[in-house]
Amino acid sequence: MKEIISIVVVTFNSEKTIIETLNSIRQQDYGSANLKLIISDDFSTDFTIKIIKDWLSDYASEFNEVVLLTSVENSGVSANCNRAWKKVDTLWVKSIGGDDLLRPNCISSYVQYKNTHKESFAIFSRMQWFGYISKVVPEKYDMPFFEMTACEQHEYLKFKSFNLAPTSFLNTNILAEVGYADERFRNIEDLPLWLRITGQGYKLSFNDEITVNYRVANSISKNSQRYINEGFLNDLINIDKMHTFKELKGLYPKLLKIDTLILLNGKRLIKKVTNNKKGRFSKILDIIHFMMRPVYFFVKIKKMFINKFL
Repeated sequence: MKEIISIVVVTFNSEKTIIETLNSIRQQDYGSANLKLIISDDFSTDFTIKIIKDWLSDYASEFNEVVLLTSVENSGVSANCNRAWKKVDTLWVKSIGGDDLLRPNCISSYVQYKNTHKESFAIFSRMQWFGYISKVVPEKYDMPFFEMTACEQHEYLKFKSFNLAPTSFLNTNILAEVGYADERFRNIEDLPLWLRITGQGYKLSFNDEITVNYRVANSISKNSQRYINEGFLNDLINIDKMHTFKELKGLYPKLLKIDTLILLNGKRLIKKVTNNKKGRFSKILDIIHFMMRPVYFFVKIKKMFINKFL
């Protein structure tokens, strides 16, 4: 008998994409009968809930168990994730947004990996971006991160990070131990959680397979017309405030801290000057902003070289 694995789907106004997401879960080669499906909606104002209920009326019986959670108010992504995670009663959970897709071998790949890597409690993988950007991440530049110790990863994540969340496969005991997502950060559930996990001495591990298709479209952090999400920016600023100069050892971490301050405060100023509109003016200001960040410029060149030539 296979181990039951939970899949958490978090939704908010996902009416255009949720069917694709749910179908990708149903089509897992691990077998839907071995999956507990937990869907948590954050007070969608479109037809997301109706679409989910209609889909569940056709396919819920194929799963080991199905739970649909709704909210009477929009509480943010961190609280939405926590509502779902606290309903999980299996040892492992795979989480996904209501617009991304699991590859057919996603769950079987993770189960095989965690069974052969007993020391792993938070596992990530490669993912294929699709939409208006197509690429596979993590890139070569990012890969040394997974060779670091938990302590080294923790220090790295204070000032540098890359998109890990869509591929996360987490041990629920660890989630509970670190207190789940930090709901002080309404718009960002992932980075504070990785900092909590690595801060408790748990290394973020890597399963070298593509398990998720990540949709690049309008989101909390990206929008075709809005320059930046103010709530998302404020969360980043407050996360940065958690790490002071006093705790930093060495010149390079201090330079990264300065670069982060220039980045975040520059974004806040550009948002104000442009009235938060994306356009030619914001692009010009972004170029000026970029030139004020020599550390970022150095890192960008290094990243391009490693990704292309190494």
